[in-house]
Amino acid sequence: MTKALRVVCMLPLIFFSLFTLVRIYNLRKVNRDCANDKSVFDKNIREDEETFLESGDITKSIPSIMNTVLLKNRYITSLKKELNQSNIQCTRYKDSITPFKTCKFNNICMNQQGEWILFVNDFTFSIYKRFNKRVWVDVQGRSENGRGFMKINLVKREDIVNYEIDKDFTFYEGTTFPLVRYAAGNVGHILMENVLPVFKNMMQYESVNLNNRFLFLDDVFDKRSNGEIAAYGYDLENTEKYSKFWFSIMSKYSLIQKCEVDNGKYYIKPYPCRNKVNEEENNEDKKKIVACFDTLIAGFTNSFLLDFNQKEFIVPYYRRFIHDSFMFNNEEKGKKELWLAIHEKPLDSPLGYTISNVNEVIKYFEEHSNEDKVLKSNNYKIKVITLRLEDMNFNDQIIMFSRLDGFITTPGSASYMSIFMPEGSWLFYSSNCQTKKEIKEHYFCEEGFGKTIHSSFPHLNYYSLQPHVKGCNARYLEKRPLNCDTLYDVGSLYTQVMARLKSNLVLKYSN
Repeated sequence: MTKALRVVCMLPLIFFSLFTLVRIYNLRKVNRDCANDKSVFDKNIREDEETFLESGDITKSIPSIMNTVLLKNRYITSLKKELNQSNIQCTRYKDSITPFKTCKFNNICMNQQGEWILFVNDFTFSIYKRFNKRVWVDVQGRSENGRGFMKINLVKREDIVNYEIDKDFTFYEGTTFPLVRYAAGNVGHILMENVLPVFKNMMQYESVNLNNRFLFLDDVFDKRSNGEIAAYGYDLENTEKYSKFWFSIMSKYSLIQKCEVDNGKYYIKPYPCRNKVNEEENNEDKKKIVACFDTLIAGFTNSFLLDFNQKEFIVPYYRRFIHDSFMFNNEEKGKKELWLAIHEKPLDSPLGYTISNVNEVIKYFEEHSNEDKVLKSNNYKIKVITLRLEDMNFNDQIIMFSRLDGFITTPGSASYMSIFMPEGSWLFYSSNCQTKKEIKEHYFCEEGFGKTIHSSFPHLNYYSLQPHVKGCNARYLEKRPLNCDTLYDVGSLYTQVMARLKSNLVLKYSN
């Protein structure tokens, strides 16, 4: 009886032990199966990737958006799974005419109609649904006429099944900054109202490096929808050339552009490209995805031409970024040598704002600057440089300005290159003179916006040449009928310029 009772008491323990052994066996089998499946999956992934890379045609290995797409690190994975990780990060300003000032979008896509699409989960959709298919940000450097308004379409992630991938689909890794250009055919405007607003976003979202891409959303030759604002009356070819240079030096990648290719279909193409204007609107391909971006940072807070908020903070970092990119050296410049450049703007310039007696000014400085007793006693020399910027490319201009101790400039594009001058250097700014109506004997001169703009550059010392104006020569121009080219009292101008150049030096003054 006692033995039988013991057997009965042992039965639960025996059954539990058998259950545990069976469970361990099944778990090991599952792990083996999973390992085999993973091995087969990885092998298939590698084969698909090799097939894709060899063929160059995404449709041969990827039939739809629900399958696989070439994503970051050249690894093929599930697009649906990746898009579930979409993220939106936006900033707001009280005075903004758009709901947001800037936004950072992860895994944002563009369809063949050029519309922006975010695949989001139910929670994100509920937060932002009131902004669906509406304007979110303005991607034009100066907010004007709504040309840069960017609309976003929110799509719930379960509706991805309704979308297909285009045969020319491209996925852009890393961070991309889109923009619509404003007056980009002028050096001052492209720097202050295109480049610096983008650079501010690079700083704001901690992406100050050469690994960013820049995406132009406009074709400067397309006159539809106020397209002329891109050049704003400046030369169209220069607009494209300036855009290419100033943004290329900030990235190791080639520039890209949104282009209308055919029948209202939009693609992302290498910059520059031309829109093919079509009469018919494309309504068939809203469900075709042509491009997706890992990270897209869109929208601007302000123009830096006349709005000085944060300029004193942004400009030094931009200068340092360009300086590091160019890896300047000043070996050509002697340790005890001061470089003074004088802008010799062509006297027949159709833009006006010239120094009428510029040749007299140049000659006077060349003859007298190295006769200065104080400089000679301290073994300093003045190198007077005549600058004709139309004969120099931008690379050479940046390098030249990085070495100048002083620059006598006329108003206009040349003056904005002073952004690359060294810390503590001097900008000597020429006045803008005009006749009073058509009476040539009566004129007035002013600094205009020059003082406001350039004196806000924290690295510069600013001096107006207006006290040395002795007259002007009226010269009628189609764009500036009241133009009057400035004449200077060369002696007084020389005295004040030299005094300021010497003020930064540690000199031994002798009687």
